[in-house]
Amino acid sequence: MRHFRLKATTLAIAGILSAPLLAQQSNSNENISNESDIEVLSVVGKRVSYANNSTDSNSKQLQPAIGNVLDLVDALPGVNVGQGDAFGGDDYTTTISLRGFVIDRADQQLGITVDGVPNGGSAYAGGSKANRYLDSENTQYVEVGQGSADIASASLDALGGTLNFVSNNPLADKGAKAAYSSGSNNARRYFARFDTGLLFDHTTAYFSLSDSFANRWIGSGSNGATERLHAEAKSITELDKVRITARLSYDDANEDNYDYRSLEQFRQNPHWDGLTSAWTGDPDIDQNFAEAWSTLRENT
Repeated sequence: MRHFRLKATTLAIAGILSAPLLAQQSNSNENISNESDIEVLSVVGKRVSYANNSTDSNSKQLQPAIGNVLDLVDALPGVNVGQGDAFGGDDYTTTISLRGFVIDRADQQLGITVDGVPNGGSAYAGGSKANRYLDSENTQYVEVGQGSADIASASLDALGGTLNFVSNNPLADKGAKAAYSSGSNNARRYFARFDTGLLFDHTTAYFSLSDSFANRWIGSGSNGATERLHAEAKSITELDKVRITARLSYDDANEDNYDYRSLEQFRQNPHWDGLTSAWTGDPDIDQNFAEAWSTLRENT
C-alpha cells in the first residue's frame, strides 16, 4: 500500500507542475494563429562553376586570321591549346589542356558545347570539337569553367572542365561583310557574311561562308595541305510569348595530318615530322607518305 500511495502522490505532483506549461503553450499557439503578419524568408541561388573565365571582343584580334575558334581560349589562364600549325589545320594533332585534364586523339576529359548544346564527343577518335561547327567571326564569346563543380553542364564528356562556345546573334540592320587573308605556305582564306536585318517585324537572320587552304608548313615537295569549306546560318524570331532560335552549320574538311614528335626528336630535326614527301612504291616507306595521313570529315 505504501508503494501505491507513493506512485499516486508522484503523479499528482507531476500533473500540478505541467498544468502551467500546457496553459502557456496553448496561449503561445493562439498568439501565432492570431498573428496577422508573418515574416517570410526566401533563399535564391544559381549554379556557379569555380574559377570561371570568359573571352572578350579583343580575343579575336590576338589569333591568326586563318586560325580557328579554338585559338580564342588559348590566352585564358590555365588553358593551353596545341595545334599542328598556326592555322589549326590538323585536328589529329590538336590538344586542349585545362589544369591537367585534356582533349586529344583518344581522351575527352573536358566538355565542349556550342550555345550550351552538346556536340557529341570531343576527342579525335569519333568526336568533333567546336571548330567543326563555328567560325571565329560568328562567335560572341567562350565560357570556360575550370572545374567539375558545375554538374548541370550539358556535356557528354567527363567533366574535368567545360568550354561553351556562344555564337553571336544576327544584326538588326541589313548588311554584308567580306574578308580575305593570305600567308606563308600558300595559306589563304575567304569569309563572307550577310545579315538580313529585320524580317516580318519579328525575325533576324544571317548566313556565312568561309573557304580556307594551307599547305603543311613542315617538309617539302608533295607534302599535303588542309582544305576547309564551312557554312553557317542562324535566325532569331521574337514573338509575343515565345523566342525561337535556329542554327545550322556545315563543315567539309580535308586535312593532311602532322605526325607527333617528341621533344628530343624535334631537337634533332625541327623541320621533319617523320612523314615522307614522295611516293616511292615501297610499302615500308610509303606508309609514312604525308598525303596518305589524312582526315576527311563532314559535320552538319
